[in-house]
Amino acid sequence: MNVKRAVSGDGKQFILTPDCRRLDAGAAEDFKAGFAAALSEANQLPDQVILDLGGVGSVDSAGLGALIAGLKRTRRLGVQLRLRSVCAEVRELLEITLVSRIFEIEELN
Repeated sequence: MNVKRAVSGDGKQFILTPDCRRLDAGAAEDFKAGFAAALSEANQLPDQVILDLGGVGSVDSAGLGALIAGLKRTRRLGVQLRLRSVCAEVRELLEITLVSRIFEIEELN
């Protein structure tokens, strides 16, 4: 699985987009590797990473662990992580597990 990276014009914001419909046990390790690579391959770290989950329709416990691993990585680097375009099913999982308390989630308009 690929994690696509777009960089804002000033380089202060990365938008990472996982290329998968399901962030599950089959995709979690690849996601973690792609997330780490997107940050480590950068010439300069951004102030903020936005993880665009618009294409992700479901997340299981392994996927949840991968999201938390991404959050830990960005915090260690002093970079803010925000989730964008979180579908209702994934949002419900984040809320039921109380993980929504540790992530900044952009509200859909």
